Amino acid sequence: PYTTLFRSLAMVALWLWMARAVGQGGGWARILSTVLFGLATLELIGIHSVAQLFWAMLTWLTGLAAVWQLWRPASGAFFKQADG
Repeated sequence: PYTTLFRSLAMVALWLWMARAVGQGGGWARILSTVLFGLATLELIGIHSVAQLFWAMLTWLTGLAAVWQLWRPASGAFFKQADG
């Protein structure tokens, strides 16, 4: 139980760090956020209980919406402006 709690808190901290970096125009953070979303997708495979799957799907859908926003054309313009 403590391992799951620690892992969950670490993931929340990582996502918050990525959100801050993305907000500052870090193109690398956009890529890393996409990789983290891919890992979250793979993590869904190991879930067996309905309750865990429900919460994991809510988190996954939130991540999907965030990654979609990161790769929209308007977002590309934001990252280009931040780079130079």
